[in-house]
Amino acid sequence: PSGNDFKLQTTGFTNGPSGDDALSSAIALPFNFSYYGTTYSSIFINTNGQAAFDFGSSTAAQQRAPQTIPSTTIPNTTISLCWADLNATSGQIKYGTTGTSPNRIFVIDFNAVPFFSGGGTVTGQIQLFETTNKIQIHVASVTTSTASKTLGIENAGGKVLLFSASNNIRIMLKAGKVIDYIRKEKIQL
Repeated sequence: PSGNDFKLQTTGFTNGPSGDDALSSAIALPFNFSYYGTTYSSIFINTNGQAAFDFGSSTAAQQRAPQTIPSTTIPNTTISLCWADLNATSGQIKYGTTGTSPNRIFVIDFNAVPFFSGGGTVTGQIQLFETTNKIQIHVASVTTSTASKTLGIENAGGKVLLFSASNNIRIMLKAGKVIDYIRKEKIQL
């Protein structure tokens, strides 16, 4: 399947953060979500291709600079579609929920969000599944191969991650990728 095959419709969704290096306030999730053994009821979205359950004291500079994961360097508790220096002054980030309980999906949609340096955009979704606590990352398109970027998820301590081995730091994300995180590929350092 491709990233577009499972991209959910976003009609009626709420506009997310916009601008350069912007971070949303806490967004209430429509269901509790268990992430590495901790239950969360809200999430944050930044305009640099990430969501996190707690950005903590991380700075905008840390949030825009992709890193090899796992890393204890903040930010942690991250879910990265395309962690890179993006600039959502154009394109759009939206979020919302599809489905009915107990099978809802909370969706964060990045649509044609450009890289800060220009020369490309990111389109894809982060999907959080109720009940199963599954995470899917859908990469519909990444139209630059020169910018550093990270795809994956990381726990609060930055020591446990799940990722697609072919898509970790500083390589070209391939359009049409769908990555399921169901805690099958646990790596602990």
